[in-house]
Amino acid sequence: MKSNSIFINADQVLGNTEFLESLYKSDWRNYVEHSGLDQQEISSAIERTKLDKMTTLNQQLGWLNESGFTDVDCIYKYYNFVVMFARKIDN
Repeated sequence: MKSNSIFINADQVLGNTEFLESLYKSDWRNYVEHSGLDQQEISSAIERTKLDKMTTLNQQLGWLNESGFTDVDCIYKYYNFVVMFARKIDN
């Protein structure tokens, strides 16, 4: 990235514990099943989740810090859906 720019990423993250991960999956499944999609579309959405390679929010924020970004933070979170913010500045 160029210096003096910002990085914003909307992503999904793993829960920090098995309980939270279960809660996140349950919320997502409930949302999808009540979204108006037909059963084939729901099945396809569930199948696509098997391709995801998620990590925790803390891990992703750590990677941004380790990469030299500043002002690293999660600026929005709803269950496992997050928006992360970071700045790349001149040193």
